[in-house]
Amino acid sequence: MPASTTPLAARIADTARLKAALAAVAKAQRDAAATQAAAEAALTAAAKVIDDRRADAEKARRALAAIPTPADATPQLAALAAALVALREAEAAQVAAQEAGGLARAAPPRLAAQAAAVGAALDVAAAAEAAERKATDRREALKTAANAPSATALKAAATTGLGAPLAAAKAKVEADIPADAAAPEKSLLDRIRARRQRGDDALALADAIAADTLDAESAWQEATTRDAAKLPRLRRALDASVAKLAAFLNAAPQVRDAEAALAALAAQPGSPLTAEQRDALFDATLESDRQDALARLTLADEAATTLDAKRRSYAAALAAARATTPDATEDELAANDPPKAKRKDVADAKKAFDDAVDDITADDRKLLAAWFIAIPDALWTRLDALDDAVATLEAVAAASPAALTADIAAKEAALAAAMDGAAAEARAAIAIAAQSAAATDAAMAAKEVAPRRRRALSHFVAEA
Repeated sequence: MPASTTPLAARIADTARLKAALAAVAKAQRDAAATQAAAEAALTAAAKVIDDRRADAEKARRALAAIPTPADATPQLAALAAALVALREAEAAQVAAQEAGGLARAAPPRLAAQAAAVGAALDVAAAAEAAERKATDRREALKTAANAPSATALKAAATTGLGAPLAAAKAKVEADIPADAAAPEKSLLDRIRARRQRGDDALALADAIAADTLDAESAWQEATTRDAAKLPRLRRALDASVAKLAAFLNAAPQVRDAEAALAALAAQPGSPLTAEQRDALFDATLESDRQDALARLTLADEAATTLDAKRRSYAAALAAARATTPDATEDELAANDPPKAKRKDVADAKKAFDDAVDDITADDRKLLAAWFIAIPDALWTRLDALDDAVATLEAVAAASPAALTADIAAKEAALAAAMDGAAAEARAAIAIAAQSAAATDAAMAAKEVAPRRRRALSHFVAEA
């Protein structure tokens, strides 16, 4: 069969091969039954031949004993020798027949066990094929939807929303929060958004560490070079690609909500700030000190981001080392590179973060706290609505249905190739077990006839 290019094709091919294997075992069982019957008949015939040859030898001995003088015994001696040769040949033939009979008797239970193993594998494969067919139907439906006009319209709507509607909404919201486009590190608006991103990054870091740990586990499993060990990683990759396309195609309600949010913000009659609140937020006498404090907070935030990256790198190195040294403590693992170097990187990044935090003075903290809380809830609500709408629209506008579909196809092909290999490995395990059982049966049959074979071979030149 040609190599599979989709998971479903791999499942179908495996099921077909197992059906063929089961049919082959069934034929072998029928042949074994016939072989066993023939072997039992051959054993019976061999026993009769031996009885006949022994009778011939005994008759020759009696004839020799009846000769009055040795000089007249030449014909009888020749007849006795011929009878003994025939007996030895019959004994050698019986050894071969006994061994063949032992093998024939062992074959039916061995083949029954093989049939059970192949049948069980076929049941599993058939169930897997049915499940894969459903998953394939879902993926194909997503691919079809990705090529539909509605997908193009969805992307276009998101792109349109990021144009004039976004500009109108931003004009109503961002003007109420101090910003500095030329110096983002001194911009309150930029710092608010950056710290919100840090909150998202904390979850992303946890997810990334979990993914890195799974990758380390997969790398350890795949070191066996078995295709079956590759399946978990490849299946996760395909599922992730499918989830991305599904998220895009299901984003229509979120896009409509985002468009409505931007329209609502743009339609606001004016700023939610009172005169007092505006004065507090844009106090010129505090501007320089606030910006300096904000710059120091920016450095601390950047140091925190660096620390997170170093922690992730250390966690990945630790997971890889754990796979090869399962009984070691973390300190023992970190005593050697690469975990040792990665742990030092974490310590250095932690010191840099602590130093950056220490550089923020008590006056800085007091000044920044007062500045942040000067933003009223109504303005926070508007800013959150704006940024959430932008995030939704940007994600949809940036998505490419064609690229997402192609990515799924590529992941399917990679998974299918490994599935072909893993299925072959599973069938090989059954075949190898059957071959081992057959070899063991042959050894047992040879052991049973070994004494008789030894006698037959040592007493005569016939093969046994």
